[in-house]
Amino acid sequence: MEARYLASHTALFPDAVAAWNEQVRSTETIAGLACRLAALDGVPPAEPPDPEAVSTRVTELVADLVEPAMTTVLEKLGEGEQAQRIAAGWRRKKFQVGAPSPIRP
Repeated sequence: MEARYLASHTALFPDAVAAWNEQVRSTETIAGLACRLAALDGVPPAEPPDPEAVSTRVTELVADLVEPAMTTVLEKLGEGEQAQRIAAGWRRKKFQVGAPSPIRP
């Protein structure tokens, strides 16, 4: 979409990207220190979460944010038909019988 609508300019904000990368680095450092201190105190290592469950939940959360935003952007750019298809697909996935509650935290 960046090539089509933004003349190939990045849609991300460089300052926000740099701040995010610094936050990730800082968090990884703190987590490493916490694990080392726990090991020195004889605390058993924490069990990592199920990667598949985490991946599935992250995908759901991203879709909940991206799909409605993309629909809004397409409508503003005059691509209403495509926006409606995306919105309809999102609603079907969220509210199908037997699907997890869309209100889940």
